[in-house]
Amino acid sequence: MKFPIKNRFTGNPITEVELDASYESAAYSVQLGAAVKIAAAENTNLACADLAGVDLSGADLARAYLVYADLVRANLSGANLVRANLSCADLAGVDLSGALLVDADLAGANLSGANLVRANLSGANLTRVNLAVVDLGKKGILQINGLRWPILITPEYMRIGCEKHLHGDWRSFDDRRIAEMDGKEALKFWRDNKDWLLERCEWAAGFKKDGV
Repeated sequence: MKFPIKNRFTGNPITEVELDASYESAAYSVQLGAAVKIAAAENTNLACADLAGVDLSGADLARAYLVYADLVRANLSGANLVRANLSCADLAGVDLSGALLVDADLAGANLSGANLVRANLSGANLTRVNLAVVDLGKKGILQINGLRWPILITPEYMRIGCEKHLHGDWRSFDDRRIAEMDGKEALKFWRDNKDWLLERCEWAAGFKKDGV
């Protein structure tokens, strides 16, 4: 059976994948997942693909090209997404528990409400990523869960795990000071996440300046 993977914006097929007849009675999310696995294995460009709700648990999607893809509420638990390009993808509510996102490009992606428990984000590009799980009103307070340590950002300070410091202090800390917090793990985490976390600090500080 031919199964189309469609463009989320136009509705037109990006590609058609030949699925085994045994998938005819399967749920749509399972059919879509099977098609995506085949397409990814063939290095098909899946930019802007409509993959909302797809079941890709445990899938091998290393180096998959999923720029601007719609993966809202998809199941990617345990998936291999090493070096996958997910920039600007909509991953709201996605299950990425236990997924491998090593060196993945997530720049500009929407990960709000995503399950990132035990996900490996080492070396991932998280620039401009929306990882906010809780936005308490519009007071410039963000709580970010699912990473190595829970993070709380307010207009004045950022707390990572048990380390709470003013925004300016975080910017000024050198490698030695960061390593003193929790050794090599803390240093690697800070190097991987520093840029986008400080961007969030700037966002939060804006509320203080505006007197909100």
